[in-house]
Parts: sequence; structure tokens; C-alpha cells
Amino acid sequence: MMNLVDENRRVAYTNLWILGTSLALGGTPILAGLAIDWWELTGFRVCFVIAGALSLVCAVLSRWAVNDSTTPYDLKTWLLDPAMPVQTMATIVTITVGRHESNRPSTGE
Repeated sequence: MMNLVDENRRVAYTNLWILGTSLALGGTPILAGLAIDWWELTGFRVCFVIAGALSLVCAVLSRWAVNDSTTPYDLKTWLLDPAMPVQTMATIVTITVGRHESNRPSTGE
């Protein structure tokens, strides 16, 4: 995101990012602990559902906000494609092993 922020506003963006991250990382366990303490198993289930729903929303928003591909995509296919995790793991393995195309020397064209 630093590359997307105006150069004159990067310090302010970084400060807001650190503040937001600190509040989220510090407040979430406290609020989840209170919910679980008050409502026991129901509180745990509520926290689990909220975390899952927010994760899905963030994944969709990230895909929408940082879309680096020029080809349009079908959101339903992207979310429900069972091969997606396999493709992702295969890409991770090829990058780790050094066989990914980004590791090959360019031809200079």
C-alpha cells in the first residue's frame, strides 16, 4: 500500500496503519475474551462466525481493491473454486523451490 499512497502522506498513512493495527491486535482478544466469558460456548461461536465473515469480506474487498490483473473475474467462481487452494500451494512450492518463471533470466525483449 505504500506504493499507492501519495509520497507526501506516507508518514501519516504509516501512523494511522500502526494505530489501527495496534487497536485491532490489542482490542480483539480482550473483546473476544469478554464475550466468551459472558456467553460461554455461545460467545465462542459468535466470535468464530464474526471472524469467518470478516475474513471473507476482507478477502473479497482485497480482491476488488488490489486487482492487478487485466482480465475480469467471476466472483462466484473465484470464491467457490475448489482448485484455488491447490493452485496457490503449487505456486508457493514452485517459488520456494526456485522453479517459478519470475526466477528465470529475462530474454531482454
